[in-house]
Amino acid sequence: MQQCVAQVTNNFMPNEAMHKVKGEKMGGDCMPMKKETRILPTFRLTDEDLPEIADCEVGEKYTLVMEVEQIAVRQGDEWQGADNKDKRMHATFKIISVGIEEPVEPTYEQEYATKRSAAAKKDD
Repeated sequence: MQQCVAQVTNNFMPNEAMHKVKGEKMGGDCMPMKKETRILPTFRLTDEDLPEIADCEVGEKYTLVMEVEQIAVRQGDEWQGADNKDKRMHATFKIISVGIEEPVEPTYEQEYATKRSAAAKKDD
């Protein structure tokens, strides 16, 4: 299998380019939960990996920039076996490097383009 290395550059990625994570569905037949719940993916870092975490606060949101290497890919749920009906692709990544992206103030041109784009969508 060919390995793919994806790298996020130091350019700030606007929220429009980011994908909201939907997470994995949990519950139903195999778990005694009252309703189906979505569990978001998580990962852990130490202050050796990212010294800035010493200044982070629980409950706050941060934009992280990572370089990752894809180490596995599969289709379907790994726990269901041959009768698997899950057709989604699942990938496993190894984190190579990580940093906290500082918010960048938008330029006048970026603000103007955003407002113009919003006005154009409103007219449609």
